Amino acid sequence: MADKFLSQEEIDLLLQSLGKEAGEEEAVIDTSQVKAFDLNSLEHVSMSRVAGLELIIEKWVRNVKTSLATIVVNLTDVRSEEITLIKFSDFILKIPLPSAIAILNINPLKGSSFLVVDPKLIFVIVSSIFGGSPKPYKVEGKEFTRVEMRIIRRVVEVLVKSFEEAWNIVIEGNIEIMGIEVNPKFLTVASPRERFIVSRITIDIEGFEGFVYMAIPERGIEPFKEKLRNVSEIDIVSVKENLIDNMKNVPVKLEASLGETVITIQDLLNLEEGHVLKLNTHIKEPIKVKIQGVPKLKAILGESGTMKAIKILEFMEEE
Repeated sequence: MADKFLSQEEIDLLLQSLGKEAGEEEAVIDTSQVKAFDLNSLEHVSMSRVAGLELIIEKWVRNVKTSLATIVVNLTDVRSEEITLIKFSDFILKIPLPSAIAILNINPLKGSSFLVVDPKLIFVIVSSIFGGSPKPYKVEGKEFTRVEMRIIRRVVEVLVKSFEEAWNIVIEGNIEIMGIEVNPKFLTVASPRERFIVSRITIDIEGFEGFVYMAIPERGIEPFKEKLRNVSEIDIVSVKENLIDNMKNVPVKLEASLGETVITIQDLLNLEEGHVLKLNTHIKEPIKVKIQGVPKLKAILGESGTMKAIKILEFMEEE
């Protein structure tokens, strides 16, 4: 009777064998649903992370901080948010109506590029210019007035000029503004499937934040991708500019010498209040101006309000 029962070893072997046949059938892969992987897609994605592009955007942000402050006195901050790769049709869906959309021709790139300014940011800038408070506005369905369009044009010109200066660090060329649209549906200069490298920066005006997009066609960047990847010279330029910017805040001592004379110790000891000392320069002659003790300028003496002043005539040649 005991022979009819399985041993523990036989039970373990039986449990291990259960489900093997079913598992083998489930392991069969349906190759009809498998798609080939395009290795070129890796190259496309990496184009939005090219070091040269990132340096251009960083330089653009610094330029905007300086140039836009001439229009918006209460500008708080400008910062870069992201660089993405997106189809034109998807990019259009991200743009609100109305918007300030500048169509650009960035030489020597092929295809049209776009600069998009957040409509809420536009109204905040308009309010700031006319002395109002920077607060969010409801813009859906609102059209820009003639005055607002003039301000939009000025803001776009400043943003484009700032980008052009940053762009020329890597690739020499000018940027033309071909037109400004307010409705993204009217943008038909690119196919829906065309891919764009989109850079987003955020502009902060006393706590209110608005965005600016710069969209560049990927096919236009392709011929220059190697140049954009080679950033050794760009790094040197960037370091030099940062060094110069930091040095501009260093205080220097400036001295304007009215003239000189030589007297003896006996004459010095005999000096009393009211005595007059004659200098070796005529009152109408140019005087030397020293910077950190080194003569650098020639100037004439004068007044500005209640203060003594000098008017620079020329820079002196190094002796």
